[in-house]
Amino acid sequence: MAERTLRGARLGGQSFEDERGIEFAARQQCGYRCVNGHEFEVTMSVEAEVPAVWECPRCGAEALSNSPEVPGTGQNPRGLALAARGILTQRDARVLESLPGITVPVLVVVGANDTPFRAAADYMASKIPGATLAVLANAGHAANMDQPAAFNTAVLDFLGTLPSARPG
Repeated sequence: MAERTLRGARLGGQSFEDERGIEFAARQQCGYRCVNGHEFEVTMSVEAEVPAVWECPRCGAEALSNSPEVPGTGQNPRGLALAARGILTQRDARVLESLPGITVPVLVVVGANDTPFRAAADYMASKIPGATLAVLANAGHAANMDQPAAFNTAVLDFLGTLPSARPG
């Protein structure tokens, strides 16, 4: 028999000794990772709105959903900090020193409210020759999700400035 089932009894007799005639709700496993690195899964209905945050059963810390379908997951400041730790780690200044050597058109997009990354975006745009800087109002780190229309406009405007690339 299933691990857990909710059954109601009706007037008349019904045997609960088997699962004949019982339709189980569809379920899904929703993964989470806490700020301390513990990973775990929670079973939920496929119809449930999966929460972006869940309490870690191991340490009680805040855990973020690792599902890309969960809205807002990428906008949690703690989650962004954890991601940045891995993405932005540099062992030396090679990346920064290489910026003036970029010779292709570059669009640097940053949210106006993305305080931790505004200076980095300004720096990159100033060091890359001919780079275009687009600062999106009312947007944070996930500027494309916070202001999708403004993001699309910035990208399309930038692409519109580029010469057409037609094969040979």
